[in-house]
Amino acid sequence: MEDKCNDIQKYHAEYRTREVYKLIKDLSKKWQAKTSAIKYKNGKPIMERETVKDRWTEYCSELYEITDMPGKESFLNDTPTI
Repeated sequence: MEDKCNDIQKYHAEYRTREVYKLIKDLSKKWQAKTSAIKYKNGKPIMERETVKDRWTEYCSELYEITDMPGKESFLNDTPTI
């Protein structure tokens, strides 16, 4: 911490404002935990890691689900499965 303060003073004396502001920003940032907020369809947040994975799988599957497409059956039959 003291080293960073000394660097700020040094950069300030050298008129290197970009570095001064960057160091001040780094020092004044408040720590915030990462959140991977995902919710059930009913809006309730999911906390368990395995359940989050399952919900993402369900969500992505719904995105790629084909509905209301003319000729859907022939498209699905012609498309190779992965």
